[in-house]
Amino acid sequence: AHKQAVRAGLYERLAREAEVVQINESMHLSQINQFFVDLSLSCSEDPALEKSLPSSINSLRETLEKPAAAAFAQASTTTSRLQNDIVNALKAGWQGIIAEEEAHDPVSGYGLDMLLDASAVPELAPLGCAPGKWALEVDGPSHFLKVGDRRQPTRSTLLKRTHLQRLGYTLVSVPYWDWDKIRREGLDVKLQYLEDKLRNPL
Repeated sequence: AHKQAVRAGLYERLAREAEVVQINESMHLSQINQFFVDLSLSCSEDPALEKSLPSSINSLRETLEKPAAAAFAQASTTTSRLQNDIVNALKAGWQGIIAEEEAHDPVSGYGLDMLLDASAVPELAPLGCAPGKWALEVDGPSHFLKVGDRRQPTRSTLLKRTHLQRLGYTLVSVPYWDWDKIRREGLDVKLQYLEDKLRNPL
């Protein structure tokens, strides 16, 4: 009960902050959508939490949930040269492994660089990977912050990963600096790297 109260209080505070956002700014609406995604996942995982939420949150959901989801879904995406190179290597190595490019999760609205078909190469599919839930993300420079000599995922990237994993996805991440090291190598080197990644998801 205490844990539910703490979580409900946190959501209420976030809701108050969201109320002061100018709702015609699509970037802010996209961020608010992540708040609603987290809230919905938490309520699904803990049904008692739904009953403990203050009325202010339900009011906010009625006002902003749909426009926030629409703004999130309409966010523009571009396919990078890096992503195209990885797509080409995957197709050359394992025919049929890419089930869908530039996919979207129907629940959260998150974009996925590609969904992989585990039935095409079952020997590479991670153990316990659910059908239609094996995703590969090509993470460029905007997904990371440099902290000293290390690169760390941004909060937005970490939140996306967490939400998708809670939604049942098995995630594979290819960071840009890894691929830069082998970009000019032959196909066999690229496929070996990708095989290691596919066998060891996040």
